[in-house]
Amino acid sequence: PRGGDAVYTNHGPYFIRSQNVQMNRIDLDGAACLPQSIHDSMARTKVESGDVVLNITGASIGRVAHIGGLDREANVSQHVCVIRLIRNTAIPEYVSYFLSSPGSQNRILRVQTGASRQALNHQQVRQLPLMLPPLEMQREFAERVAEIRVLESKQSESARALDALFHSLLSRAFRGEL
Repeated sequence: PRGGDAVYTNHGPYFIRSQNVQMNRIDLDGAACLPQSIHDSMARTKVESGDVVLNITGASIGRVAHIGGLDREANVSQHVCVIRLIRNTAIPEYVSYFLSSPGSQNRILRVQTGASRQALNHQQVRQLPLMLPPLEMQREFAERVAEIRVLESKQSESARALDALFHSLLSRAFRGEL
C-alpha cells in the first residue's frame, strides 16, 4: 500500500509480507495489519483460505505456504505471489509441500531473474511444473503431514519439559538438596 509502514495498524486485515511466509507455514507473530479501507482497495492481493502463497523476491525467494483458516481477512505484499488453486484439482497443503521440495526449489532458483536481487515474475510462477497425483492421494499426503506435525509438536513439548526438569535438578544439586 502507498505510505508503507506509516499505514500499518495493530488490528484489521493482515498484511502478509515475505517474512511472514516461512517454509510450509505462515507466521503471523508481529504481522502488520491494514486499515479496512486500504484492504478493500487492494482486491488483487486479497488471500482466501485454500490459497498458496510464494515468496517471489529477495533472499527468501521460494518460501511457500498454504493459507488455512485465518482469523481475519488478509492481503499480500508485492513480494508474495498468491496462487489460487482450482478446487477439486489440487490440495493446498500438497501443493505447498510439492513447491518446497528440493526439485521445485532448484527449479525456482534456476528460472528466477535479477542480477543483484532474486525475483520471479507471475508468468514464471504460472509456468512452474506441478505434478498433481489423484486428489485422494493428495488428501492422504496432507493428512499424513498433519499427523507428523502433531507428533513434532508433542516431541517439542516433551523436549521443553525435559529441559526444565534437568535445569530444576541441576539447581537442586548445586544447592545441596539432593
